[in-house]
Amino acid sequence: MAQWYKEGLIDKEIFTRGSRSREFLLGNNLGGMMHDWFASTATYNDALRPTIEGFNFVPMLPPKTVSGDRFEDARRQQVQPAGWAISVTNEHPVETIKYFDFWFSEQGRIMSNFGVEGLTYDMVDGKPQFKEELLTNGEPVNAQLWAVGAQVPRGYWMDYEYERQWTNQIAL
Repeated sequence: MAQWYKEGLIDKEIFTRGSRSREFLLGNNLGGMMHDWFASTATYNDALRPTIEGFNFVPMLPPKTVSGDRFEDARRQQVQPAGWAISVTNEHPVETIKYFDFWFSEQGRIMSNFGVEGLTYDMVDGKPQFKEELLTNGEPVNAQLWAVGAQVPRGYWMDYEYERQWTNQIAL
């Protein structure tokens, strides 16, 4: 990868463009390869095909290490790794612990992953199903969930089904 960067195959400003570097590079037909979150990256196929002829992300094997090994961490996390803590100045530690515990309950898990029942999802056969308008309105699903307090970076019990519902076929 260092050689690719040296040869200009990796954008020199990839780390200075900020969190929207994908949008800038891909939207301006400047990107050709990416190693990023597959569910959201694959959505560019649908979003950019109409404006960039031949645009088509496809999966590939990870590059080999200098020793010739290939490695890709393909595990799905069960707990969102961002943490939280109780300060020594907290005047309500018991209530705070109960609050933390709530997010690891079944109801808290659903809210953390799917948002607000009736607003972002409905229960169908006992399972949360995103509302069609959430999936099809052109806005990123995760951004819509963040707007209602779901999928925010703090510790919670993750459920891959939230992601599966908006992941296109190539990413699945």
